[in-house]
Amino acid sequence: MTANRTRPDPNSFDAGSFGTLRYDFTSFGGVTGIIPDPSDEMIDTFTKRYREMLQNYGVDDDIDPGDTESVQVALEATEGLDVAQQQREMADLFAGLCGNSPDAEQILKLPFRVRGRFFTWVQRTLSDPESSAADSTNSRVRKIGG
Repeated sequence: MTANRTRPDPNSFDAGSFGTLRYDFTSFGGVTGIIPDPSDEMIDTFTKRYREMLQNYGVDDDIDPGDTESVQVALEATEGLDVAQQQREMADLFAGLCGNSPDAEQILKLPFRVRGRFFTWVQRTLSDPESSAADSTNSRVRKIGG
């Protein structure tokens, strides 16, 4: 019987197997680049600022901050929400988490729907490599916002 070389050895850990986080905004006149792995401090800052932002907008504490789709639905239900301001805050948060690659201005140039998908992709990719497999071959193991 021959060994299956496509399946990783469960008895070993290869830190190099996680790949690189690449983004491509050229479909919307933007840039391409690589998101550097965030430090623990960057993740901590992101998590704290994200939770504060959600509290400031009155998002219920029962909503998982890591579930960007549920967060977006909750934000949209917020009375008097200034969407442009909220999106600026989100872009600033994610730019910081991404080491400004991409920066907030590059993120804000994306259409609303695409921008939201980018936010979701970043969070899922950093928190769970399995959930990001459908979006990218790249992955990182981190728990973000939860």
